[in-house]
Amino acid sequence: MAQHVIIAKIDDIDGAPAGKTVLFGLDGRCYEIDLSEANEDALRSIYALYIAKARKVGTRRGRRSSTGGRRGALGRERAADMRAWAQRHGIKVSQRGRIPAQVVDAYEAGDPAMARTR
Repeated sequence: MAQHVIIAKIDDIDGAPAGKTVLFGLDGRCYEIDLSEANEDALRSIYALYIAKARKVGTRRGRRSSTGGRRGALGRERAADMRAWAQRHGIKVSQRGRIPAQVVDAYEAGDPAMARTR
């Protein structure tokens, strides 16, 4: 038996068909919400007043979450991968404890020279 599955985005505010997922942030937290064009326009108009008076501070990198990266524990598997990568490239790191930021940056960039030049 054949199946035809349809996935539809529904506006999280009023249940209408949603045009797209909108990303926004407040207090250092990022959020996403599915909105119809009308509700997207309403959200943007609310933000417009505050954005017009706010200072720009740059964009956030999408690769790190609020619980990942340098703000929290790297996670055992990721830390083990970083240590193995560093050892393969002749970079000294301890078997336990915090991995230096320059090693994390070098690992993420795939460039062992970054860990040696700082």
